[in-house]
Amino acid sequence: MDPTGTYNSASCGHTQPTDANLSYWAFLGEIPDDCQGIAYNVTSAMIHVANANPNLALGVTEYQESDAVFCELGFQVPDGQTNAVLSHAPWVNPNSIDTNLILSGGLADIMWYDITGNGVV
Repeated sequence: MDPTGTYNSASCGHTQPTDANLSYWAFLGEIPDDCQGIAYNVTSAMIHVANANPNLALGVTEYQESDAVFCELGFQVPDGQTNAVLSHAPWVNPNSIDTNLILSGGLADIMWYDITGNGVV
């Protein structure tokens, strides 16, 4: 990140919350440091447009593009990304280890006492 805190450079353009500007930020790839504030502002506004859009197809596109920008900014991790368990004790049943950080069993984090295995209750 830019240590001077200049995240809203006028040279970035694409500052208004429009579908065209959202698409620009969504498909840009890596967002330069000095443009990240602008990309965030456009996307934050457009996610609300997507949520209330009566045109469902366009709303889905706006949501997906917002998601792409937020991921590029590092604000969220796509659902389904998992942590790999590289090793475990031989008595642990690997099927009892929930590696999905997002879903985590649907409601809560996996706790050590939820791990099952050979002779473990």
